Amino acid sequence: MAVLCVPVAAVTVSVGGYVSRSQESLSATLATWARDHGLSVLVDELEQLRYGSPPSADPASELGTVEAASSVSTQLPTATTTTVPLPPALEPRVTPALAKEGVWEVARIVDGRPGIWVSGIRPLKSSPSVTATYALVDQDLTYAAMWNGPEIPAQRGFSRYKAISPELHPYLLAAFNGGFRKEHTRGGYFTEGRDVWKMDPKAATLGIDTEGRIHIGLLGDGVELSKMVSVRQNVRLLVKDSKSVVGGKLYGYGSSHDRNLYIVRSAVCEREDGKLLFAVVGPVDAEQLAVALVRAGCATAMQLDVNAAWPKFSIYDPATPEPHTRWIDKRITGPSNMFLKSAPKDFFALFDRAALPSGLVEKLK
Repeated sequence: MAVLCVPVAAVTVSVGGYVSRSQESLSATLATWARDHGLSVLVDELEQLRYGSPPSADPASELGTVEAASSVSTQLPTATTTTVPLPPALEPRVTPALAKEGVWEVARIVDGRPGIWVSGIRPLKSSPSVTATYALVDQDLTYAAMWNGPEIPAQRGFSRYKAISPELHPYLLAAFNGGFRKEHTRGGYFTEGRDVWKMDPKAATLGIDTEGRIHIGLLGDGVELSKMVSVRQNVRLLVKDSKSVVGGKLYGYGSSHDRNLYIVRSAVCEREDGKLLFAVVGPVDAEQLAVALVRAGCATAMQLDVNAAWPKFSIYDPATPEPHTRWIDKRITGPSNMFLKSAPKDFFALFDRAALPSGLVEKLK
């Protein structure tokens, strides 16, 4: 009995220490601990049991969208409100439509103009309980950079590590989550001049170029590696040429086998109008996610992290001692200031392109 108590006690201490340091929910923390300790197969099977059932056929009675702060509209000059039209509304797929469903609202002002919009919709007529929240970004006004976490990519020595430094806070607009762990992503990771994980020419790829613009595609097809300062790959593309390319191949999009998992998923795309779009959609499988992205105008799209604990998109408003944080979706959990304090995984941040000093721009490359 004493012999058995030793490993049990060691496991208890290990789990307890990990939980005490984590900023995420208990279930997400335990799942991460289990994967770190060789129990991925068990986690996969438990997730299949929990998330294997299709979404309800009962229509959602509310959207997931968090309404923009009432002060946002007052930040716009009068001339801007009359000369800069909102993006075309998204077509409701479920009737009757909910209040403001598919309508874009200004969520962040950049250089006196709308720079980020948010909208919510029920994108699937066949699964009306599914809700999607989208953040639309004008890359002419924003500058992107990638941050590295202690769990992903699990290497140290980066200048952009865990948290956005206070010197960047006055220019910070938004931040959003990265992708899967190394064993699940089946792709590469490059940043700050370091080849962290080997590139895969078939993997969905997010690249940030020398001008701070995000590109989505494949290596050599939408993303030219030689022109990128950061590259993050994650499984396979969801959408290409404005069409779903999932094709029933569910393996790798969050499932360890070719089985459906209906979960909350995040994704990023380049739209047909040139804008960047981030999405939180669920509960859906990979094919349903692709359909929701096409219906939001995506030309090329890739999945990022999944499950309720990991999809995150925060918008920041100027404040002291640190920017005020707003999540865009009610399902987003965790400390609202995690990207400012200590994020365990990689993430992306967006800054005010016009206001960002040249000295700080160099630190973001």
